[in-house]
Amino acid sequence: MARFKNQNTTARALNDLGLAAWFGGSLMGAIGLNGAAARVDHPRERVAVANAGWSRWTPANLAAIGAYTVGSLVLTGANRSRLGARRAWAAPR
Repeated sequence: MARFKNQNTTARALNDLGLAAWFGGSLMGAIGLNGAAARVDHPRERVAVANAGWSRWTPANLAAIGAYTVGSLVLTGANRSRLGARRAWAAPR
């Protein structure tokens, strides 16, 4: 039972941290990075600055998406019996 609980805790951490990094980083990039690049005088430099920032963020973003996906799959598998029991309750009437 302790192994299952430990695995569940790790999966929840992966799920939560992955989602937070994915959403938070993308939101910061869309608002902060693109907003900061808009203050650059020359339009071509704006694009270069924004692209450079997004290129640096991409590997971390992929890791965050991967962590979220792994955590979600492990949690879904661990709670398979609970999810199956809810099907009857969630079915349209």
